[in-house]
Order: sequence, then C-alpha cells, then structure tokens
Amino acid sequence: MSPIMTSRRPRWYRSLYFRIGFSFVVFVVGVVVAQSAIFSYVLARSNPFPNRSPNNLAAIVAADVGSQLAEDPDLDLEDYLAKEYGRIRFPVFVVMKDGRAAANVSAMNLPPTMRRSVDAMLSGVDVRRSGREALLEGGAPIVMAPIQVAGELRGMVVMPPPNSAASPVVRDVSRLLSFPGNLLLIVATIMVAAIVFEPARRRLKALEQASERLGAGDLAARASEHGGDEIARVAGAFNRMASDLAARDDALRMSDRLRRQMLADISHELKTPLTTMRGYI
Repeated sequence: MSPIMTSRRPRWYRSLYFRIGFSFVVFVVGVVVAQSAIFSYVLARSNPFPNRSPNNLAAIVAADVGSQLAEDPDLDLEDYLAKEYGRIRFPVFVVMKDGRAAANVSAMNLPPTMRRSVDAMLSGVDVRRSGREALLEGGAPIVMAPIQVAGELRGMVVMPPPNSAASPVVRDVSRLLSFPGNLLLIVATIMVAAIVFEPARRRLKALEQASERLGAGDLAARASEHGGDEIARVAGAFNRMASDLAARDDALRMSDRLRRQMLADISHELKTPLTTMRGYI
C-alpha cells in the first residue's frame, strides 16, 4: 500500500471560494458603475445648461423670451418653451403682464400663491416689504428674472430653487434605471455563473465520470487535477485512492499467482516419488 500523501494547500488566489467572492465584488462594482454612467448621461441630457446656476438660467430664459417677443408679440409661449427648454426636467414658468402664463413642462401650472406674488411684482408691488414674497414648501424662495421688451417690463421667468428642481429628475432617472438595472443584474448574473461555475461544473462532471469508471472496475480511471483549487484537491485525493486500490489489486493478483505456483510445485513434488514407487510395485 502506498503511503498517504498530503497535498499542498492551494494558493489563495486560485481558490474557488476566492473566485466566487471576487466575481461577486466585480459584479457589484460593474452594476454600480453602469448605473452611475446611465444616471450621469440622463442628467446631462436633461439639463442643456449643466454649468449654469438657477439665477443665470432664469436670466438666459428671460433674455431669450424677451428677444422673441420683440420680434413676435403674439408668440406662442407654451410651444416655444416646450421646444426650446423642454429638455430641462424641472419647471420653468413664464408669466406675462397681459395675463398669459406658460411652462416648459406640459400640464404644469404655477401654484396660486406664487402666481399672486408674481402678479404683484409685475404690478409694481414690493413683495418683500409687503410680506407677500413667494415661497416654496420649506421656506425656500423661488428664482425670478424679469422679461423686458424695449426696456419695458413685460413679464417674469419663475423657477423653483435647486432643491425642489432636483426631485423630478430623480424620479425620472429612478424610473429609467429600474428596467435597465434589473436587466443588467440578470445578464451579469448569467455571465458570472457561466464564467465562474461552468468550468467548475465540467471538472466536477469529469470527476463523477472517473468515479463511476472506478466503481465499474476500471482501476486506471483518473481525474484531472488541473486548477489548483478545492476541486483539484478532491481530484488529487481521488487519484491517490485509485492508485492505492490499483496497487492493492496488483498485490492481490501477485499473491494469487504465487499461491497457485506454490500449489503447483507442491503437487509436482508429491507426484514424482509416487510415480517411482508405482514402478516397483
């Protein structure tokens, strides 16, 4: 019987458990990076003026609308705002002295308290001194910019502050990421399973087939020890067991041959004197 051999411990980076854990970490990082990239892309597309503050953006919209009204006093504000500033995912309102009001997002109206404050400002009332300053929930003041045509105040651009403006974008991005995030999770899980577990499955299948051959009497059956991980250690232990069984089988066969040879020799030695004695009888 061959002596029991102890296999060396595999290096930590070749361990099957390490590969599973490392693949999981890479998978999580990949999902986070992909969703962050999608989030950044959506935010970049949702705001054509990413480097502008709300005050600057309101001033830009006011100047733009003022120049358009100077060319076309009957400008369709709703259509113009939707076409030029519809990509901005937070509301931009325009309130004119003549009572017209429009927004870049359809089906959105200026809250009544804000509308009264804006109308008061357009009529020349100092809303700060009168205590009628327009506030949002939480006490944050709205952002306004005057629309002037030929030096005359014609209207106001009204925008929420940044904190309130971010919520529609977050909602849109959350809805957008729900499907691709889940799809990415499913695809990445399948890929990780194929990359990490499929080679291990094939090696375990080969080990199973080798054990079946050994059980059927094929003492030459051996399993591949490639990989250097836990499966390779099991395959090595199986191969040592198979070698021990083969050595024991060889020893038994040799012992049986020696026994048969010894019996044949004894029988021959006994038959020779008996034959001689029969010749004298």
